[in-house]
Amino acid sequence: MRYDRGVGFFSASWLRLAAKGMTEFAANSGRARWVTSPILGEADWEALQEGSAARQDEVLKLLLEISIADLKKTLEQETLSALAWLVADGILDFKLAMPRNKLDQGEFHDKFGIFSDSEGNQVSFNGSYNDSVQGTRNYESIKIFCSWHPVLDLLVKADNERFERLWSIPG
Repeated sequence: MRYDRGVGFFSASWLRLAAKGMTEFAANSGRARWVTSPILGEADWEALQEGSAARQDEVLKLLLEISIADLKKTLEQETLSALAWLVADGILDFKLAMPRNKLDQGEFHDKFGIFSDSEGNQVSFNGSYNDSVQGTRNYESIKIFCSWHPVLDLLVKADNERFERLWSIPG
């Protein structure tokens, strides 16, 4: 399973809300990639940095693993530790979108995603929802497209191509 997400705002608090689904995602060898704006809370930024550092530091990775006995419970109660471990283990990967050229005074504010299963089926979506607690409180809209419908598959492919272009931009 793969989940690719382009989103204007990400907050670890979103993981707390999605704890059950994220636990199942991890248990099924899911991998997710986020392209998000660099507008992060300090604690979220530190958790992402800790998880990235643990990819190269076996001792730090082991310390993170020890703190994750029950992923769902840790996501709900110690969300930042869970975020760091998910990054360290390669389940989640993040890139920050830094606007440049004509957008240098703006911010990355796109909101789309693509779910892919092991059989190659895909569902993509576009809408106004951010990955934050506040995003769940707002009036938001989302349009959903599935790869097994010939006309909608063109939109899924376009979302895939857009994500891959964003992901491949050198940091």
